[in-house]
Amino acid sequence: SLHTVNGGANVTTIGEYAFNDCYYLQSVNFPNVEHIAGYAFQNCSALKEIGGSTAINFIGAQAFYNTSNVFSDGITLSNVKIEQLAFWGSDVDEITLSGKIVIGDKAFANSRLDSVNLQNATALTLGNNVFENAWELTTILLPDNMEAIPYGFAQGCSLLKTMNWPKSLKSIGAYAFSNAAFSELEVPDTVTVIGEGAYKDCIQLTSIKLPNTLERIGQDAFNGCRKLFTLTTPYLGE
Repeated sequence: SLHTVNGGANVTTIGEYAFNDCYYLQSVNFPNVEHIAGYAFQNCSALKEIGGSTAINFIGAQAFYNTSNVFSDGITLSNVKIEQLAFWGSDVDEITLSGKIVIGDKAFANSRLDSVNLQNATALTLGNNVFENAWELTTILLPDNMEAIPYGFAQGCSLLKTMNWPKSLKSIGAYAFSNAAFSELEVPDTVTVIGEGAYKDCIQLTSIKLPNTLERIGQDAFNGCRKLFTLTTPYLGE
């Protein structure tokens, strides 16, 4: 059974299913890899070390799906596309991404992420439920040029307490932060829409201040916020 792979300097691409279901694989090193295709390391449950290039620009769908022992030291990349479910269920601890970034649906869902830093993303495209149920996630840092937080962005992140507000933010998507651990919420005056269930079941939330720019609050936006004591809101009109 395969335990260790040391790739040559000429290897820049790892193809689909290359090491899929290699349950005993523990260590992989490809010093110049740039492209990791879908399912490449899916279910490599013993994988503990991935060494190689920091110039990776593509990580395919489910590439590291359910790799429970790898990336515990985090990921730092720039100008990268990460497809759907790429790190679902993985134990990646931190991610720092900069430049042009694309992250697909549920790319880090059910992972053990602790912190996310996207502040230096110059262009950011996010799918739905990107960090859904990342139950250890406490901190998210977003770029100032971000205009919309997508559907289910950090849904079920029950330890999430810290997040900055992008200066260009206009909308907060449905269920974006449901079940988060925020205690206070002051929505910036750039925001016009708060989506359905956006802060549903945020049971630690005690205070909310909404901006005069707000045009619409979705159904159940704050439903289940049972500790909510103070709500400051503008007149929304008819």
